[in-house]
Amino acid sequence: MKAKSAYINWIIFIVFVLAAVLFITWQARNNLMMVNESVAMIFLCLSFPAKIYKLTLVQYILFFALIILMFNAIRFSYTVVVGNVSTTYHSSQFNGIINPIVFIILITYFVVNIDALIQLYQLIAKGSKKEQQNSENKKIDFYYKQFNSCSDEELTRIFKIYNDYPNEARIALTRIKSEKGIR
Repeated sequence: MKAKSAYINWIIFIVFVLAAVLFITWQARNNLMMVNESVAMIFLCLSFPAKIYKLTLVQYILFFALIILMFNAIRFSYTVVVGNVSTTYHSSQFNGIINPIVFIILITYFVVNIDALIQLYQLIAKGSKKEQQNSENKKIDFYYKQFNSCSDEELTRIFKIYNDYPNEARIALTRIKSEKGIR
């Protein structure tokens, strides 16, 4: 990461930490506690150092934790009794399916950590780089075996529509072309 980008991330991290402290302080002074929202804000703050130090596993864990908090999967309440006065605190300010404050924090998290989340999507959708390479090699071998059994006349016709074939087929055709000396 470039030095300028790292400094900007540290400044944003400090701003979000101060915002989280103010948010929690405001809750404490108003006898109000929103645990899910506070924890989500802390997770957002933790994502900045994770981004700076390229801790992608931490970024993935924080992302899934924010999703759990957004759906209010963890709910609880407790009551504090002081003399004749009792105050009940809840884990979330909102009781709906989706917590809107955590949703906004999740969108902010997504904007800040877009690179890590794109990596996560590619890892889930396409597999690791090694798996992708193995799959590509298998396809190249398949096309190589198919085209290698063709006669020179058939290969000449195939080369006329070379660009219509997938990339793996073109690699196999190029290898066959160099081995057989076809123009």
